[in-house]
Amino acid sequence: MAKNWVKEKPWLPQDIGPKLPPFDGNLMDANVLFLRALDVDSSHGIVVKAKIGRHPYAIKFFITPPQDVNTRDIYGHKGSWSCCDGFDWYFSPFENECRAFGRLKEQKAESIAVKVYGWVALTAKQIKRKLAAAGAQKLNGFPPGILYGIVKDWIELTPYHDSKQRDNYDQMVAVKYFARMLKDLHKLHFLGIVVRDLKPDQYIDGVLIDLSLASTVPHPYGPTAEGPESPWQPRWTYESLAAYDLYNFQVHVIDFWKHNQKFFFSRRMRNGIQTRCNVDAYPAARCKKRCFTHTKRFVPLLNYYEEVLAMVTKPMYDPLDFLRRNPRYPVRTAQFGVPARGPPLPAPRRTFTQVGCCAVM
Repeated sequence: MAKNWVKEKPWLPQDIGPKLPPFDGNLMDANVLFLRALDVDSSHGIVVKAKIGRHPYAIKFFITPPQDVNTRDIYGHKGSWSCCDGFDWYFSPFENECRAFGRLKEQKAESIAVKVYGWVALTAKQIKRKLAAAGAQKLNGFPPGILYGIVKDWIELTPYHDSKQRDNYDQMVAVKYFARMLKDLHKLHFLGIVVRDLKPDQYIDGVLIDLSLASTVPHPYGPTAEGPESPWQPRWTYESLAAYDLYNFQVHVIDFWKHNQKFFFSRRMRNGIQTRCNVDAYPAARCKKRCFTHTKRFVPLLNYYEEVLAMVTKPMYDPLDFLRRNPRYPVRTAQFGVPARGPPLPAPRRTFTQVGCCAVM
């Protein structure tokens, strides 16, 4: 009897580099419940709390499509403290997470962020139907067509009695995780991953849950580790981005906590929450003074927000060293003058000039 072969779903993204496998399950099954859509402040997607069997999961559906990057006009008027448009926008937020979490699976390092089970694809109608079946509220934020998502572990928040102070309490109690969070950030850099927009909202009880703007080596518009230098980005790009991660951890996590804890504990009992933080990630105060590194040259902290900041000290690990430790890892460098997505430009026609009895191209 002939076998019915089912076409396997691909690992995504379909580009050279780390990939994420498809989720091993059917979200339209009756044992899969979409309980509710979370009120999450995200411009990239919508998070749905789901129950598959007995276990809760978080499914993030992405609403940001891939950018149409034209490499013929890629730098524009961006300053030296910014990356080229191809490096910033070639991969969509969904693809960024596939690559970053795919690298963690590939290197057996899934413990340093939320556990991910694979990617899924549903239409907006299917998502709304599943939400309606569970009695969840109607949601109008889904664009029509197929939406790609990623299935992650559901992380329950620490119980707290005052819902109005929920966010403030989560920020205060996170201090006990700071040392581990910083250690895990160094591990991400060691594995060739930079977060790029690190902030407290990306953590739940000290677990990193969001890598939608992360960049993972190798990148077609990123630097090369060996041989001829890439035309897109200098070799210190990932080192600078890793330092910017540490800068953000210092400013938006540690310093933010130090500032807010003064007001939080002035009105409430400590209840076992520590009131001191001895963790430091980066000398952030010196970055705006444009100090020089020990190489005696100004190296900027590359960032999305066009802040002119100096890399005053190097990060513990240069993410580009991942390629130096793995020289056989496949790498692709984008061609200059060719659209990033879609078919390449047609090759110029060869013209022949007759010279005597010879044809010259």
